[in-house]
Amino acid sequence: MPAPGARRLILLASAPDLMRFTANVGAGGSFDPAVTLSAGAPTPVWTVTDGGGTAVYNTAGITHIQSGAGTLVATLGPVSLYPYITAMDAATDGLLGTLDAGWLRRMPNLQQLRVGGNSFLICRWTLADLPASMTYLSTHWTSSVITGALADLPAGMTNLFAYNTSSAITGGATPMAARGVLDIQLHNTAMSQDAVDSIVLGRLYVDRALFTAATPNLSIGGTNAAPSGTYADEDPPVTGKGAIYELVVDPEAEGFRKWTVTYSA
Repeated sequence: MPAPGARRLILLASAPDLMRFTANVGAGGSFDPAVTLSAGAPTPVWTVTDGGGTAVYNTAGITHIQSGAGTLVATLGPVSLYPYITAMDAATDGLLGTLDAGWLRRMPNLQQLRVGGNSFLICRWTLADLPASMTYLSTHWTSSVITGALADLPAGMTNLFAYNTSSAITGGATPMAARGVLDIQLHNTAMSQDAVDSIVLGRLYVDRALFTAATPNLSIGGTNAAPSGTYADEDPPVTGKGAIYELVVDPEAEGFRKWTVTYSA
């Protein structure tokens, strides 16, 4: 649930022209979205209108203090800027509305997206919709419904934070391309036992020799169902907990990167 007095920002993601934001952060409140741009980008133009008039900012990140009560409207342009956006940070900005796959496609070179902490925001896409350049995604503590499989993650993906959402993610049927993945946090997503097992037994255990991060982490506890079986050496594992034991302990000394796994008992 949102914190009392939380800022609420509406992103009209389906607009065919400029990205447009509507917010009410309250008189004296701070509106502070930011983008990171690659070399050669045109000058960004944030146009913000509130009770005090219209302000124009030619910087990638802004801090606008709202003047007067009511709503604030902001646009980001020009449209030619969007292919140069490599990161967007609008975390804990009270975002409202829905971000869909079409919105993602407006930023084909996006590497990092941080929109976590926006309780009423819905991110609605599949993991296969992520740009090929994506490395970091945080949608935690939103109302998002992200679907798909870990096997669909882009090759460079290192961090996936979709915990405390209504997302439905499984392991997938093909080897993971994201072999440098470092941190996957999917706890508190009401995941079924089959979904949990598909991740730990059907995907991570099968791909165990492929991963390259020194200390990979998986969090699938909370409201998620417990994995099947018993946490013990099954040699080879045939249950979820048996797979977790292998990933954490490596009892056969295969030499793969050991995982830290947090799961429901």
